[in-house]
Amino acid sequence: MEMDQRTLSQPNSNDKDELEIRKKLENLISTEWAKNFFELAKAKQAEFFKSQIDSFSKKIDPRADYLELIKDLCKHGKTQITSGVEHLEELANKPFILITNHLGTAKLSRIRLSDLSVDVQNLEEIEPFPIRVAPLQLIAEKTSLNLFECAVELPNPFFDIQEKSDVITIPSKGNNRTKYLQEKIVSILKDNSKSLFVMYPEGGTSGKRNHGGPYDLDIFHSGSFVIAKYLQLPILPVFQSFDSDLGFGLRLFPKIESSDLNITNLKETVEKVRLIMQDSSPKIS
Repeated sequence: MEMDQRTLSQPNSNDKDELEIRKKLENLISTEWAKNFFELAKAKQAEFFKSQIDSFSKKIDPRADYLELIKDLCKHGKTQITSGVEHLEELANKPFILITNHLGTAKLSRIRLSDLSVDVQNLEEIEPFPIRVAPLQLIAEKTSLNLFECAVELPNPFFDIQEKSDVITIPSKGNNRTKYLQEKIVSILKDNSKSLFVMYPEGGTSGKRNHGGPYDLDIFHSGSFVIAKYLQLPILPVFQSFDSDLGFGLRLFPKIESSDLNITNLKETVEKVRLIMQDSSPKIS
């Protein structure tokens, strides 16, 4: 039987690159508090998945439970804005795109499918999606906006949970993915103009494909910038980090106006933003 592309796109413990980045990420959680936090995050996300799977037949909307979960993880992760909070003032109550590094925290709280009584062919674990955006909920609260993550489709039953949680899902491969994502955002903005959209321009976990550390950014794709230009939305670059004592830190950078983007400077702007974010990254000894 041919595997679903959603399953094929999931991290595999037989992949040397995957094992390498997992080991490097584990070095970020050296204290008892940090280890306890990720165990707590794993348990809370497993509970969320179980409750949603059990309630499928009841057609309960999980969006409220999802938002409650990411707020809880944001709080327990001691999330704070370490610099650039002033950049939020002119973004309050207005839609924008938030681009961020793909910090591999989901790998640190991955859940065995057997613990969820779920069977997906050739898949033993799932990397839970709520932890990825939990720290960014702080920005949503400070700007009085609703947070929507843009993410690759997971295999079922997790894809159904993504959809019902209002995660904006896109196929892992295929043509016209940028246009597809753009149309989904347009649809949301029609009903909910006070929204921010989280995107990961690396398209994969930081430090995995380039064999770097957890904060070594991979090449940025231009899709989020193209969408920002088309929809006339500003872009807020945010660098996420995790400290074993202090918790999650968010470094914010000046917004990029869509009017400053054009076909001649797009590639240059994308790389410039990546380098600025990279220069701000924590140094790991």
